[in-house]
Amino acid sequence: MTEASPRLALPYLQPAQAQKHVTVNEALARLDLIVQAAVTDRSLTAPPPAPVAGARHIVAAGATGDWAGQDGRIAHYGPGGWEFVLPQPGWLVQLLTEMQGAVFDGTLWRTPDSLPQSFLRLGISTTADVTNRLSVEAPATLLSHAGAGHQVKINKAGPGDTASLLYQTGFSGRAEVGLAGDDDLVVKVSPDGSAWSTALSANRTTGKLAAPSGLDVSTGITGTAVTQTVADTTAGRLVKVRDSTSVLAQIAALSVLGNATNATANIATIAAGSDHQVLRRSGTAVAFGAVALNQATTVTGALGAANGGTGVVNNAAATLTRAGNHALTLTTTATTSVTLPTAGTLATIAGAETLTGKTLTAPVINTSITGTAITQGATDATVGRLLKTGDFGLGLNNVNLTEIADMDAHRINGFFRWTPTTTGRPSDAGAFLHLTRIGNVEHHQIGFGLNDRVTRRRWTGGVWGAWQEIYHAGSVLGTVSQTAGVPTGAVMQHGSSANGFFERRVSGWAVCTRTDQTTPNASTAYGSLFRSADIAWTFPTAFFAGTLPAVSFSADNADVIGSRVISLSATSVTFQLVANASIAGTTTVRASAVGRWSDMA
Repeated sequence: MTEASPRLALPYLQPAQAQKHVTVNEALARLDLIVQAAVTDRSLTAPPPAPVAGARHIVAAGATGDWAGQDGRIAHYGPGGWEFVLPQPGWLVQLLTEMQGAVFDGTLWRTPDSLPQSFLRLGISTTADVTNRLSVEAPATLLSHAGAGHQVKINKAGPGDTASLLYQTGFSGRAEVGLAGDDDLVVKVSPDGSAWSTALSANRTTGKLAAPSGLDVSTGITGTAVTQTVADTTAGRLVKVRDSTSVLAQIAALSVLGNATNATANIATIAAGSDHQVLRRSGTAVAFGAVALNQATTVTGALGAANGGTGVVNNAAATLTRAGNHALTLTTTATTSVTLPTAGTLATIAGAETLTGKTLTAPVINTSITGTAITQGATDATVGRLLKTGDFGLGLNNVNLTEIADMDAHRINGFFRWTPTTTGRPSDAGAFLHLTRIGNVEHHQIGFGLNDRVTRRRWTGGVWGAWQEIYHAGSVLGTVSQTAGVPTGAVMQHGSSANGFFERRVSGWAVCTRTDQTTPNASTAYGSLFRSADIAWTFPTAFFAGTLPAVSFSADNADVIGSRVISLSATSVTFQLVANASIAGTTTVRASAVGRWSDMA
């Protein structure tokens, strides 16, 4: 008959064996070690300096001292010192410091983080399906580097397949970026998930960018792709309207093709003069009849009344006067004095003029600012508006904060107040501060009640937590109270009466004490001892009826050796003193009781 089991090496009882309990106990000890096996760690190469009974470790490689030669084995500290168990392949042990299991493969202990993992589907906080085999439901998903860069790769089988990022609203597509049906990069948008428009596309061969749906340029174009000044002749730049002079500068020396039927009567060249442009025909200056003169056109001579002038020569010393409502652009290279009307102009800003696209340097504003660029009220949360003093309770001076009717639904940061009719309030009335930490995911409210209580609560997961009191020097001591196990009063309460002193704590515990002089007259025989008459003590505060307090008594008489409780309730105790000899005269008795005043945990 073999002496041990093949798998766990448990010792067998042998025929006619003496002291069978030794073998049984050895087998039980081995089972105690192996069944539901758990070890502290697997990193030590030497035993800890002060092991306790039952300590268990997996011996790390390179063990020394008492553990020398026991690499990979389970070390157990028992009455006889360190014992070692050789694990078998497939044994499972829980690593307490790592909070994970380890399996012995015959050579090494393997943990899940050291093994390759493969899953057909994986859902994190949600359920994965046959199409979305990896599904994540979370406020955000982070993919970070492992010491250098990081790439997110989307691979498709062939050019006609799709590899893209699809953005949805309510699981209905609204935008798509990627390779959609070919290898050109596209950006597509949809109003309903059915009809799609291609906003941008980048050709995979040339890299050129196209906007198949057109471009909407609502404001002026700036940058080095457009002309920078009226004299900018950089090739390839777009010409802005105000810089149209540069067009003439570029084509000044170009020939202009004429009418095919009368070539000799056409303009041959546009030559640039020293200070103006002259149109010539066969070397002779062209004479103009009725011509509409536009901006940046130089006229030699007076501007007649038919063209909005006065006939006064336009030169540096002349005065140009125009009557009526004319669109006038004044260009000058020297100091020019301009007299403007007194109403509805930049001279007085008395009208409803609007400055658009202007830069104001060090403006001085002496009156209140109105309009939609500033906050419109105490709870105006429009993004980008300037904040007025007083809105959101900031900067008020002896003025009431804005009253909030429903604190549960409130989501605006700032200082506000509540009244006895406000929904979700912490107490009858007070003021509170609302803070939003993360969008519509986490909010905080701190309330300052008229009863000097300071409370706070937190909104997360779509639910407000309960109001919790913030204790301070004015609220630590007071009346201790609770409702349904939740503290509603002070942290500690001290008090006294003719029956002694008491202390209540917010944890639900209470202590009562009393020091009193009494004449116990311990003269009644109690076996070989003596016992006093009954002494009754009504507690200065009542204990919880479901859990009676622990009581103790002492006396300043050397003959008193103890006490005995006659009756005990949540409100009083009756006891007797026990002495070695008969007691006569007055004795000081000290009594104490410790117990719970509430059943709160």
